[in-house]
Amino acid sequence: MDRHQGKTSELSARVGLIAALAVVALALVVPAPAGAATNPAAPVPLQADAIPPVVLDIPYATYHPELNLDWYPAIGAQGPTPVVIYVHGGSPQTGGDKDDVQQAQLDILWMMVTHGITVISINYRPYPGFAYPAHRDDVARAIQHVRFNASTYDIDPERLVLWGQSAGSIISGWVTYGDDLADPLGTPEEQISTRPLGWINFAALADWTLMIPTFPADFFGYEFLFQVPPAFLESVSIAQMVCNIPRDYTAPVCSRYAQHTGIPPYADPHDPGMMESLHGMLRACYPDVAAESLQLRRVVNLPEKNNRLVVKWTLEVFGMGGVPVGQWKKD
Repeated sequence: MDRHQGKTSELSARVGLIAALAVVALALVVPAPAGAATNPAAPVPLQADAIPPVVLDIPYATYHPELNLDWYPAIGAQGPTPVVIYVHGGSPQTGGDKDDVQQAQLDILWMMVTHGITVISINYRPYPGFAYPAHRDDVARAIQHVRFNASTYDIDPERLVLWGQSAGSIISGWVTYGDDLADPLGTPEEQISTRPLGWINFAALADWTLMIPTFPADFFGYEFLFQVPPAFLESVSIAQMVCNIPRDYTAPVCSRYAQHTGIPPYADPHDPGMMESLHGMLRACYPDVAAESLQLRRVVNLPEKNNRLVVKWTLEVFGMGGVPVGQWKKD
């Protein structure tokens, strides 16, 4: 049996589970607390710590055991729906996991799935155990898997946006503005484009050349940045990729960083100076794309408004700009 046929059969075996999940999603909106008696015809009130209906730990590749995803189908939408792929953050010290989308990004996750967007949250190989370009290649494979299995996930493969947080946003940026990793000589799945329609960028280190020399270089298999060849650092800086790598399509980006900008060289990888560098390159080389992009500063005391702006921008990228964006209601 062709290995892709095997993967597709394994994934299709989950359709029954998804059909049941969709019934629950439509009837209940969120699952009831464990042990609670429910009437399937009566909606269960949303709770502050509730997560949307989800299918966990679906493998998207077989070359490493951690390459799996969680699938949050759009609630109440008529498919195929647009899809957002979330790439979590983390560090060598703290790690990271795809369930981060249920925690740090719960408001946005809820707003997306209740406004007609399917969300898929993925894991990638951990660093520093694996170095560049391993993580970029993992995200690319996840995109190909999702697009290849679009009918099973009930998504539109053309309307796919990447959403990254911190380290995950660096990886998302590499895929967005780097080379398309489709392999014309590969399997049917590997021949699929890895280019996203848009990128939601939460605090990516977008320009390694602006960092202090002693900043950690775990991503690249070094201890410190001063050990990394300068030409290589420039080649993996997302801001530099914008103008240096030719593409048939350049995606707009919605960036969100902290409030206060420092002075380069930066010690903080999330400094808003990274956003200025990235969007400055877009304005210089792709002014039309820059005009479709969005720069946000994280408003600590008004997070809901900030989150709604992110979702509104995403809906516009998907051609759903007429859909009003409301906060999901907590009890």
